[in-house]
Amino acid sequence: MDKGPDEYLASLRIKIADIEQRGKFAETTADLQMLIYKQNLLMLDFMAQLLATSKSSTVQPNPALFGIDNLKIVTVGVAMQLPPIAVPDGMSAVLRAHPDNQGVVYLAVSKQGAEGHSDEAFPLLAGEALDVKVAKLSIFWFDATDSSDKIVWAAEQEEQDGQV
Repeated sequence: MDKGPDEYLASLRIKIADIEQRGKFAETTADLQMLIYKQNLLMLDFMAQLLATSKSSTVQPNPALFGIDNLKIVTVGVAMQLPPIAVPDGMSAVLRAHPDNQGVVYLAVSKQGAEGHSDEAFPLLAGEALDVKVAKLSIFWFDATDSSDKIVWAAEQEEQDGQV
């Protein structure tokens, strides 16, 4: 669409008005049907252009990079903070209790919440995951009920300095 949607709609209205005016003077049913057909084509073209414009402005590209890592609990009852990995706007991260975990992993936004295994903590059993949209993973603290338990994450990343 070379014109903006409003300009395109204005020109479309002029074309439709012209077709309607010609329709008043149509001599045969075939002439009238042809004018209606042209009007319908204009409307379909406008809807296609509008759809193409709206899709291009709302679809986000797939990320070029993913950051994937894990963190193992060192001492049960002492929460650990996730690293300060940035998650770009519009992208997300997945936090997952490692599938080999023996206990429960508790995620919270405070050290005390994770250590207390309280209502402020989100419990994850082995293999369970949580999809989050946050600015940095370091907002989360985690604790576990078994010293061998791990939290695994994958975070969408933007391309930086030519990296892919």
